[in-house]
Amino acid sequence: MPDKQDASARNYSLATAVSSIRIDLWIWLSLPVVGVTLAMVSWQKWQDLLVDFGQQVYVPWQLAEGQILYRDIFYIYGPLSSYLHALLFKIIGRGILVRLV
Repeated sequence: MPDKQDASARNYSLATAVSSIRIDLWIWLSLPVVGVTLAMVSWQKWQDLLVDFGQQVYVPWQLAEGQILYRDIFYIYGPLSSYLHALLFKIIGRGILVRLV
């Protein structure tokens, strides 16, 4: 009799272990799917453009329109990035997705 109880207890613990492994595997496999889904739903909806990128987009836009940096536009940083983005604005068009850096 004790052998049957031990065998059934072992079978029960094995079944619960397999079930636990299946649940863990399901969770770990679903995490990338959830991550990709959340990224797709919230794509390009993260920042406030005026607060986070206002000057970094406005300065190249004004340069692309013909204004001169440091004469027409007050700017305390170096000119390379602004003029590079202004060139990209001229080539590709204006938009927040044109940014390289």
